[in-house]
Amino acid sequence: MNFKRRLIESILRSYPVEWRREYGAELADLLATHTLGIRVVADVLWSGVQQRMRSREPATLLGCVAMFASFALLLANVVAPQPYGGWTTVLEPSSMTFPTVRVSAGVGEVFSVLFVCCGYWTCRHRGGTQSQAGRAAATVCLLAGIPVMVVGALMLLGVIGLSVVGPGGSAFALNGVSFTYYSANGHSPSPLSVILFPLSRVPIAWLWGLLGGHVARWTPSVETARQAKIRR
Repeated sequence: MNFKRRLIESILRSYPVEWRREYGAELADLLATHTLGIRVVADVLWSGVQQRMRSREPATLLGCVAMFASFALLLANVVAPQPYGGWTTVLEPSSMTFPTVRVSAGVGEVFSVLFVCCGYWTCRHRGGTQSQAGRAAATVCLLAGIPVMVVGALMLLGVIGLSVVGPGGSAFALNGVSFTYYSANGHSPSPLSVILFPLSRVPIAWLWGLLGGHVARWTPSVETARQAKIRR
C-alpha cells in the first residue's frame, strides 16, 4: 500500500461509518485519480466533519462538547489567569518522562468520565462493538486536544508567550498575550511537548472507551429489565 492510498484511508475516517459503507469506495476511487493538494484534502476533511455533525454520532457530539470546554478553559487561562492553584490551571508538570506535561487533576477526571460515557453510549444506544467504543473515545480525545495543540503551535511560532507561575507568583508575569503555566518548581514546558500531549492521551482515552463499552455490554437495557420483571 503506497503513501497516497494510506492518506486517502486516513481522510475517509473523518466521515461517519454509515457514510463510508455507502459512499467510501466511490470517494476513494475519485481521490485516487486526483492530485491530493492541501486545498483538496482540506475540502474533503471539512465535508467529513459536516457529515459527522449531521449523523450525530456520540463521538462527534461529545467531541464537540469536549473541544468547546477545552477552548473555554484555555481562553480563560490567556484572558484572565488565576493565581497558582486557581481554576484556570489547565496544564501542569508531569512526573513522567513522556509526556512532560499533563492536564490538571480536576479537568482530567471530567474528561475521563466523558470518555467512559462515550464508550457506553456508542455500545448501548448506537449498537457499536467495544472496539468501536474505544475508537469513539479516542476521537473525542483528539477533538478535545485540538485547542491545546493550537496553543502549542502558536507558542512555537511566537504568536503567544509563556508565563510560568509558581506558588505566590503573579499570573501576569508577561506583557501581551501569553499562556500561563503553573509549576511549583518553575518548570517551563516546550511548545512541542504541549502539541504532543493530546496525542499521548489517545491510548488512555481508548482504554476508558473500552471500559464504557464493557459496562454497556454487561448492563441490562431498560426493556430487558422490564421483561424480566414481568416474568417474575
